[in-house]
Amino acid sequence: MKPDPAAGGSDDWAKGGAGVAQSFTIELPFGGPGGFDMPPADIAKTVKQVFEGLKVFAKYAKSG
Repeated sequence: MKPDPAAGGSDDWAKGGAGVAQSFTIELPFGGPGGFDMPPADIAKTVKQVFEGLKVFAKYAKSG
């Protein structure tokens, strides 16, 4: 089976190349005018939000 072209992240390879049933990518919110260049003042808040999301994801993955 030939994988569909995508952005080329490791999750794409895991799904298409290695045949992993499910793969995921965590995307951070956009930063300032430079796109993903997040202002330093926003880093701590973003880390806390992502960590909370990871805890929910881990609980879901453990139960599934």
